[in-house]
Amino acid sequence: MELAKKREALSEIRIALQELIKSITESKEYKELSEKEKSLKQETTELESSIKDEALFWYRQTGNKKPCDGVGIRVMTRVNYNSEDAIDWCITQLPSALTINEKTFERVIKQLQDVPEFVSIEEYPTTTISSDLSCWRTSPM
Repeated sequence: MELAKKREALSEIRIALQELIKSITESKEYKELSEKEKSLKQETTELESSIKDEALFWYRQTGNKKPCDGVGIRVMTRVNYNSEDAIDWCITQLPSALTINEKTFERVIKQLQDVPEFVSIEEYPTTTISSDLSCWRTSPM
């Protein structure tokens, strides 16, 4: 079967790619560059954090949102609330904000003896194809 042949070729390519990636990642040059990258990432993160802290300090002292070129302060808004209180409020004031967790709902519904009237459960066929199609290599198709 053509599908079996294509899957076999794909598997061979994946193996070759994995071997190539392995040889690259085990090379001295790759290891050296990876270490340099790791070190520079850490240094960059620390420096960025320091600049942000200093910029926020400067903003709190002066109110200036542009402490220097390339660095700016954005004043954001955060909404703090208790989730249970928010749900209670939304039920009466903003029902469109409430959403259903479909995966959980469907899992629970399938286990119920008495399914609510607005729900119907149906069975439907789907197709699966085995990952092992070696039987097709010897088949006359």
